[in-house]
Amino acid sequence: MSSLLDLLAPGEDVPEPPKKRTGPNRSRKGKRTERLVAKSLDAIPGVRAHRVPGSGSFASTEDADVVVTLPDGRRLLVEAKVRRTSAWKTLDGWLGGCDVLVLQLDQQGVGEQKPEARVFMRWQVFESLIRGAKGNE
Repeated sequence: MSSLLDLLAPGEDVPEPPKKRTGPNRSRKGKRTERLVAKSLDAIPGVRAHRVPGSGSFASTEDADVVVTLPDGRRLLVEAKVRRTSAWKTLDGWLGGCDVLVLQLDQQGVGEQKPEARVFMRWQVFESLIRGAKGNE
């Protein structure tokens, strides 16, 4: 039985694994996205939103990137991520022309409780729901 090392040409080194993308550029991109989300939500009348300082860098008082306070006092904790186009293809395909995609883990097992479903939607749908929150008329 041969190993992957047998596939290398004589004298060829084992390739280095790809480096994990970290560093200042990635950090700046994340912060820029968090600020954009907070600014966009804060522009909705009656809604207050702010970026959590140091989110993702160290333990903070909030386990989120952005905290949103709705007109009725309810709070939403928002996690903001930036991903390449390829990461969206499957979700966008499933969403199609619908407003909301509900994702449920297909967990098989006896006596196990299924985890809570997740929701994926376009920004315009999310914003319209926020605008229509109770007390925001």
